[in-house]
Amino acid sequence: MKKTRSICFSFMCQAGELELKALLLVASLRHHNLDINAELIAAIPDENLWGEVSQSTKSLLTRLGVKLQSVVSPFGKEYPIGNKFSALGVVTDADVTVFLDSDILCLRAFDEQDFATDGLLAKPADLNTFSYDAEQWQQAYKLYNLELPDERVLSSVSSELMLPYFNAGVIAVANGPIFGQQWLQVANKIDADESITNKRPWLDQIALPITAKKMGFSFNCFTEQYNFPAHLRPLIAGELPTLCHYHWPAVVEQEAELTKLVGLLLNKYSEIAQLIDIYPEWKGVKKRASLQNEKKGFIKSCKVNGPKISKPNNFLITGLPRSGASLLCNLLHGENDVVVINEPLEIFPALQDEAGLKFKLYYRQLRTDIFLGKEIQNKINEQGNVIEDDRVKDVRRSDSVPVKKENFCLGTKNPLVYLSRLRLLCESTPEMPKIVMIRHPYETISSWKRSFSHLEQVDLQRFPFGDNEILLDDFQKKSLMQIRGASSLMVKRALLWRYLAELIWRDRDRAAVVRYEDLLASPKKVLKELSSLLGVRGLADVDTKHIRKAAKKCELDKHERQIITMICRPLMDKWGYEK
Repeated sequence: MKKTRSICFSFMCQAGELELKALLLVASLRHHNLDINAELIAAIPDENLWGEVSQSTKSLLTRLGVKLQSVVSPFGKEYPIGNKFSALGVVTDADVTVFLDSDILCLRAFDEQDFATDGLLAKPADLNTFSYDAEQWQQAYKLYNLELPDERVLSSVSSELMLPYFNAGVIAVANGPIFGQQWLQVANKIDADESITNKRPWLDQIALPITAKKMGFSFNCFTEQYNFPAHLRPLIAGELPTLCHYHWPAVVEQEAELTKLVGLLLNKYSEIAQLIDIYPEWKGVKKRASLQNEKKGFIKSCKVNGPKISKPNNFLITGLPRSGASLLCNLLHGENDVVVINEPLEIFPALQDEAGLKFKLYYRQLRTDIFLGKEIQNKINEQGNVIEDDRVKDVRRSDSVPVKKENFCLGTKNPLVYLSRLRLLCESTPEMPKIVMIRHPYETISSWKRSFSHLEQVDLQRFPFGDNEILLDDFQKKSLMQIRGASSLMVKRALLWRYLAELIWRDRDRAAVVRYEDLLASPKKVLKELSSLLGVRGLADVDTKHIRKAAKKCELDKHERQIITMICRPLMDKWGYEK
């Protein structure tokens, strides 16, 4: 039977914005854990140095059952993070001290004994931010004649194998007062050693495992359930962590469930409401909480196990260039709370990681900006409609898009960029519908010939993610090299169509493929199918009378058609295209 340990939670409460964060932290702890038995201590650093914590903040902390304890600032203002050494070492009789960064929100009830430990309990660092060089770690351990530990951990976001290295936002240790003292001593010694580099701001995290080793403590790991890095990955639909480490108010603003909780707390506690008005960075959080109340109904209370997160209605549109993707954007944008951004520039850096985290964070930011009424750049005309044909008019304008509900349907479109990443996107965002446009090679290539020069000339230097790009798979690299090596321009065009059509074919079971010809012939039917896919009612009622046919008929001679057919015939047959 697991031995019961007494627990103390400590956190910093420092004059300024940390007051607000500390109040939100403890109020959220109390909100979800009404009968918490753990001791709660607010560590208040030298008020002569940092300023006085307001009386209203101290009063609310006291009402919430928090003890106030003054602590020293061992590094002064030179290294404010160093205040956590004193915060972990607060005076307590508890068996285990749990230090919590103030920029954390509790999102659900927990068992206090989940924090019980005879040694050190912490989550591996999100990323390996200190050193890949074992000699740097060796030097740090040598300061106390310690060998490098045999244990290894995986960074929780980047999955890098590394020596024990932990995020210091949530730390549970046995005998906190002694550990805190030792932790500070180790940090000072490492800080004084000039041969150890890249120490700031990671000094606290570097010293942590060495302190545990010095004291003979074992390492054990929290999962992200108790220290979720919301600044690096979005909250997971349908699952809430217990402790969410948000870091900055902008992250709270972007996460609906965090904003709802903050909105609830500022309505419950006037002290929090007064503080939040002082700091401009929290303006968007308060506005979103108000809009959530106005547009979707405000959450009056949260279930003990935590609220479920509404699944974001996100989707993307891609396909062959000149295959009707912009036309589809035009039909969808503005209908029934559907917003479509045509070729946003921000997606290029957002698609640089294999796990798709940056892409998900981009959508999170975009949704927030639209919901808050901020102006967004889009390829739209003077009437606010998405430009149907980029070749005719290719301009971006800034405009706000009114939405009636928070969980509106949001899509972005890019032909070549998304298509080159289609497999990775299918794997990293399986929940996101992907609409892919395809068109007969004769018509497609004919349009390329009178379109943008990079398409007309098949200039791969101007294509996104060329054949030397590391996230392309072997098929993509081989196909692009084949296109580059072709001497005939028409052969290059045919090879490009075949390559792009094959990208769609191999992931056709994970995407909704729309033939351009079907969209023109039966727009109501296609939109009805997309209405079901996106969970949006009434798309079949969209006015399609303005849809114009292709500007010109196919302008390929018999020889050109023959070249295309000889190269593309297998894919033409697969997609039901006649020669």
